[in-house]
Amino acid sequence: MARINQIHIRYVAPEDRIMLRLNTEDASEFRFWITRRYAKLLAANLLQLLRSPTEVREHQQAEVQDAVMSFKHEAALSNADFAKVFKGQPKSMPLGPDPVLLSKLTVKKTAEGNPLLCMYPAQGQGVDLALQQPLLHSVSKLFADALQSADWGVEFSLQGRQAIQPDTEKPMLLN
Repeated sequence: MARINQIHIRYVAPEDRIMLRLNTEDASEFRFWITRRYAKLLAANLLQLLRSPTEVREHQQAEVQDAVMSFKHEAALSNADFAKVFKGQPKSMPLGPDPVLLSKLTVKKTAEGNPLLCMYPAQGQGVDLALQQPLLHSVSKLFADALQSADWGVEFSLQGRQAIQPDTEKPMLLN
């Protein structure tokens, strides 16, 4: 696969799934469905990758680790361009026009030591994403935004170890 040009992640309400779209520098597009079950796996792995840099792990206190991770996240996002419209006119769609349902997830390391996120369907072709730190943070933000839109209750917080808090304005039934 050619180098990634753009990534688009959004919740599709009629399907109750998140769609991940990638387009490459050679104008190919890849489309994938992320279910709630898969989103839980992806969230756990992305958080682990966000907390894995030495600058984060070298601190003993969880609060300090979270603060460093949050600072690194904000710094990486300050250089990202989220305003650019996703180019939806691919020259080719190697996996076909219909999104592929993801079901397998593994994390490896590239030769350079960067995380390699391997996302595949039960059978067939998937995608291996080499995630240098800026791309990891951008993908995490896009994924977090899609999860918030989905309202699935999947725990994924980029602002520390506190999970996504339930909406306190919703009525609660206490017995």
